[in-house]
Formats: sequence, C-alpha cells, structure tokens
Amino acid sequence: MVAPKSPTVPRSPIAHSITFDLSGKSLTEIPTVENPEKYSVVDLSHNMLSNLHGLEQFICAHTVNLDDNAIIGEKGCFPELPSVTYLSLNQNKIRDMAIFITALAQGFPSLAHLSVLKNPGIPNIFTASAVTDQYQQFRYRLISEVPTLKHIDFSAVTQSETTDAMQVRHIRMSTRRSVLASQKNRIKVEEIPDSPMKTPKVTTTVGKCRYIYYGRQSEGNRYIKEDDL
Repeated sequence: MVAPKSPTVPRSPIAHSITFDLSGKSLTEIPTVENPEKYSVVDLSHNMLSNLHGLEQFICAHTVNLDDNAIIGEKGCFPELPSVTYLSLNQNKIRDMAIFITALAQGFPSLAHLSVLKNPGIPNIFTASAVTDQYQQFRYRLISEVPTLKHIDFSAVTQSETTDAMQVRHIRMSTRRSVLASQKNRIKVEEIPDSPMKTPKVTTTVGKCRYIYYGRQSEGNRYIKEDDL
C-alpha cells in the first residue's frame, strides 16, 4: 500500500526573500541594478535620496525601506509599484500631507503597512493631545485615500477607524463641492456689468433754410438766347 503524500505547505515569500541592501552609503540617486526582479526586499535607508528615480526597476519588491533620507513626497515622486505591501518612510522631509497621500495612493495601490514617523508635514503622535487629534485626522485621510492599508506606524487599522474615515471623507468632499459651487457662482456674478449698456442718444435738429435762386446757377441757361426770353 502506498503511503499518502503529505500536504504541500506554501512557502512564505518573506521567509525566503532576497534583499537588495545599499543602506548607509550616502547615495543621492538609486543605481541601476542587474536582475532587479530577483529582489523582494529593498533597503535604501540612511542615505541622501530625494529623487526616487530608479526604484521602479524593483518590480517584484514587496518591502521597501527608505528611512532617513531627504524625500519630500511631492506629486508623482513615487513610481508605480503594485507589488509593494510594506513601505517605511520614517525620518524624511515630507512637507505637505495631502500631496504626499495622493502620491502614495498612485504609487503603491497594494500598500498594507506604512510607517511615516518623524516627518515635518506629518502630525506627531508623541506630542500633546491637540496634535494627537491631528494625527488621528491624518490616519483618517490615509485610510480613505489608501483603503488597502492595514497598519499605520505603531497600530493596526480598525474597523471603526475605517468607518469614521469614510464619513470624514464624505464630509470633506461635500464641503469641497459646496466651496467650488460657491466660487463658480461668484465668478458668474462678477462677469455681469454693474449697469446695463447705455444706448447713445441721437439728436435731431429741425430748422428752415432760405435759398435764393439765381439764373446763372443753372447749366441749362447756357443754351437760352436773349431773343428767347
């Protein structure tokens, strides 16, 4: 009797990851790599990167570490990498939260884990309660714009957070539509002149003209002789 085969246990892609590690090399740009598709983990932390051109070559990477660089997070800064599920951007120079979130959503449509601590444009979770509330608003914005996220910084995304984030997004979009409609109506009102166009007045003068006829004024008189008169 042939013994039954043991069930095949799927291998964890993280347990058998191949890492591309150029951390702490003072890099200002990402070099071209031979066979970049073989790397599933990319570590470019502790460098001086502000431009991420070249990151797009790692088409099979699921983890990217960009901690301690000079990334600002401007529009279009992230290449589209659908394979990335873990991204770390701690201690960079991200300034504008809204622009950063939009760029993040466009570049990493499958992102599940994100860490963005110690960035000047991101509310600090470690400070006073007022700022902590701003941090929660930041989480709501992230969750609504990047719905694939399951973990932000130190904590997991909860179901209640997701529900609240969708409500906050609805309010924000409604307010934005109202503001745009108000601006559009104001522009229309400003285009209307303050007073209707005035029609120029036409004046007519009535009078009498006295005219005295002299025979020499007629050309026909040249053909009349004195005998004919």
